[in-house]
This record gives sequence, C-alpha cells and structure tokens, in this order.
Amino acid sequence: MHYVDEDIFKLYWSINKLIFCYFQEKCSFDDPEYRRESVMKHAQRLFRDARSKLKRKYFNDTRLKTEEERLKNKPSEMTKIEWKFLVDHWSDEKFKEKSKKASESRAHQKMSHYNGTKSFARLRQEIRQKNEGKCSRVDVLVASRTRKSKKAVNVLALEKNTLVVKADQLIEEARKDAENARMEAEKAKKEAEAIRNDVDRKIEQNNAIWEKFHQLMNFIKGGTYSNDDVSGNESSS
Repeated sequence: MHYVDEDIFKLYWSINKLIFCYFQEKCSFDDPEYRRESVMKHAQRLFRDARSKLKRKYFNDTRLKTEEERLKNKPSEMTKIEWKFLVDHWSDEKFKEKSKKASESRAHQKMSHYNGTKSFARLRQEIRQKNEGKCSRVDVLVASRTRKSKKAVNVLALEKNTLVVKADQLIEEARKDAENARMEAEKAKKEAEAIRNDVDRKIEQNNAIWEKFHQLMNFIKGGTYSNDDVSGNESSS
C-alpha cells in the first residue's frame, strides 16, 4: 500500500478543483458534476501528451549526452525548477523501467483505435443516443476500432477482442453475483445467530422458572404447617 502525505493529497485535490473551475468558465455543461470525471480524465491526457512532447523535443535529443546538457536545454516556457524536476523524474531508473515496459506493451497492440481527437466519453454518449441510452464495453470497442469507411481495422482481431471483453463482462457479473450471494449468506448467518441467541436466552429464562418451580414443589412436599401456625403468624405480625 502506498501512503500519500496529507499536505500533498490536499494540494492535489485543490489543483483538481482549480482545473475543473477553469473548464467550467470556458465551457458550459448541462450537468457539471456528471461531466467532472470525463473532463478531468481528458485534462490528464492533455497533460501527459504535453509532457510527452517536451520529453521528445528537449530530453530525448540524441545530441544531449549528459544530464547537465539536458538541464541546459530548458524549454523557454518553463522555470529552471520545473525543468529540473522533469529531468530528474525522466532520469530515474524506476521511471525508465516502467517506460520500457509500457513501450513493449504498446508494441504488442494489434488494434489501435480510430477515435482521433474524439474522446471516449463523447463516443459513449453518441452510442447511447443511437442505442436508446445503452452502451456496453463491446459497443465502445467496435465503434473505436472501426474506420470511417465502416470497415473494421482487423476483423479477426476485433472478433477475438470482442469475445475477450464479453468474457470479462461475464466474469465481472459472476463476481458480482458471488459477492451478492456472500453478502446474503452473511446476512442470513447474522439473523440465524440472533435467533439462536434469542432462543438460548429464552431457554435460560425457562430453566430459571423451572428451578424456582421445583424449589416450591419441594418446599410444599417437605414442609408441614397447621392453622395454629398460621393464626400465630398472623397475631405476631
């Protein structure tokens, strides 16, 4: 588990809030809170793209051999502190390893999407408008992997990926059903335990009543008394 400093966490959400407020000033949304997640994801993609362009142009230049040379090759729109942070980040061995794995994964992709500048949120909205509000992962996969000529990029690969997505959906549904069954079983177990505790409590109460009853019967069977004793007890009282 990764622990994030509380001050950094607060700063992150403050920046997120400022970015979303900026988008609200520039654009109009029918339901801002509903659009927040899509807007912020798009902002994150724009940020990553901008940083990737900086890396290609100012950091990956083959003429730059040392870190000092890369530090000097600072973009004009950035401060020295900002640029040093990026250079240190890109020079870190952990980042290099992660970047290498990501590049290898992208190289194995057989189906790139043809959305262009259109966001997946907009694509999903268009699919919902066509399908009476319905939009599945399979719909998004097919629509984003189809050229404008309505021809799929790779029919066999598309069919294979569609089956994989459907299988994932079935697995997810099975997982949810299993989770619901587990919760129902847990609920039934708690109810049964409550009933058992109630029964045990009533049995204890009945046992106590029977114990007193037996004591009373033993007293009646073993004790003797007369009217004089009764009258004497009344006069003394």
